[in-house]
Amino acid sequence: MVAASGEQFAAAPAARVFWCRVLDGAVVAAIAASVLVPVLAALGRSSVSGGTAAAVAALVWFALVFAYGMVSGSVGALGDHAGGFRAVRLDDGSRPGVWRGGWRAVLWSFVPLYAVITVVGIFSGSMAGDWSERYSTRDLRAGIERGMPPVPDPRVAEREARVAARAAARAQRRSG
Repeated sequence: MVAASGEQFAAAPAARVFWCRVLDGAVVAAIAASVLVPVLAALGRSSVSGGTAAAVAALVWFALVFAYGMVSGSVGALGDHAGGFRAVRLDDGSRPGVWRGGWRAVLWSFVPLYAVITVVGIFSGSMAGDWSERYSTRDLRAGIERGMPPVPDPRVAEREARVAARAAARAQRRSG
């Protein structure tokens, strides 16, 4: 991929991004369980209504997700480090940042929607696990990240060869 700044980088494979995001979800769920179980137990012993308890649980959940996203947007989440990639802005190659990382995490916490989008992305081959035109995942293990020249996409090279062959055949028919 090429960022708006002209810098070339390799997008991380969608399957790796997906499983690392699953790891991030498991981390957030474990943290949330360790916080929510005592909070809900205390609320259950009090005279608080079920609706209030559900509101408190939702507030705690989204606060934890937002906090994890803030970490992810600034230094990278556990899944980013485990998968060897980094979420970057396509316009300048920088990290999303603390606040944007938090809000992205809240939006991505809707797991069923994320799963559908990721599966569509895996089968379409057009994205690396992220439904966004402004962000991509940068594969830190790719050769280009270690100073190697970019490797042309074989599908693009094959398509260009077919177009060139057709053009040459047309030119030969016209001249012959």
